Amino acid sequence: MRQTLLNQLEMKGITKSSLAKKVDMSPSQITGFFKGKEIAFETVLEIVRYLIPEKELELMEQYSLNITSPRSIRYAMEYCSTHRLLEALSHLINTATNHQNKQLQETVQMYKLVYKWQTKNFPSETELYTQVKSLCPTDLTIKMLQTILEINILHAQKNYRMVKQVAELNQPIIDQLPDEFIKKSFKARLLQLLGYIEVKVNCNFTRTIERATELLNCNIGSTFNSYSFYLYGLSYMLTDYEKSMSFFKKASSEYKKSGLFAGVNAMQGNIFTLNVIWNKVSNPELQEFLDSKNDAYKQSGKGMYFQSLITKDRELMYDSLTSSLETGDNMLATLASNELKRMGESESYLNRLNKLAFTA
Repeated sequence: MRQTLLNQLEMKGITKSSLAKKVDMSPSQITGFFKGKEIAFETVLEIVRYLIPEKELELMEQYSLNITSPRSIRYAMEYCSTHRLLEALSHLINTATNHQNKQLQETVQMYKLVYKWQTKNFPSETELYTQVKSLCPTDLTIKMLQTILEINILHAQKNYRMVKQVAELNQPIIDQLPDEFIKKSFKARLLQLLGYIEVKVNCNFTRTIERATELLNCNIGSTFNSYSFYLYGLSYMLTDYEKSMSFFKKASSEYKKSGLFAGVNAMQGNIFTLNVIWNKVSNPELQEFLDSKNDAYKQSGKGMYFQSLITKDRELMYDSLTSSLETGDNMLATLASNELKRMGESESYLNRLNKLAFTA
């Protein structure tokens, strides 16, 4: 990892002294780092982003596997978790499990549960939630991570109102955390969830754009950048085709950079939906798309929405509307409602039906 960075220094004609100035370190500290000395995790991240940003995840994963100081391990756990470097996170947890540092012990216990959550290695959300609540950390940072994990579980259970209330209540507490790196990362975790609620549940596109901008400004990395662009894309989906398409493509590019190909596929799905909304997909093309999907997809709110666009079946569009309302996807419910209005359904009736939608 260090040799890769040294090669970049040579290729770009950058001296160690100028690099030291760039990252606010002394030349001797930079020299020590390249000789194998451990320095602050966030400083290494800054060096990597300055010299070779396209290899950030690969190099930071390598660095994370060889650190020993409690502080660096804590930072590395958060970095690996948020950037989905789960093998490295597992390694860090195993390495630090028997460490004597009390704060690190609490950190390890919480990230064990974070790891279970991210790898879906738990019997039920309720049982995992109980395990999370059973821990009693004394450190404010670990207490906040505990709260964030609780919020994620509530979000998965579609308890959006509680998610929004707890997240907004804890945002000022995050601002009190002593470590800037952790503070920004935790803030980004909450903004990601809040952005989803604003766009999908509340259909508040102005607020979604604000959340996406805040998330992007956290400057955490490509994982969160991609989600910011995704939120922007959804915000403009019904009003500006070009902007929406541009942001979905940016999100796809960032997901690809992170190696999150599920995210790339999801953006392709959003791009297809965007083209459907803006009448850029023919009925035969839409039918071909549906034929490639399984029965579960066809019976979902979006699947029924697409089928009804082809068949002009009002009952099926109503099924799409009610399914979307039940799952809290009010953005899709809006699309279905608009189509029903075009089919001649009573606008006042649909408005009353939409008032039953859950909002946070």
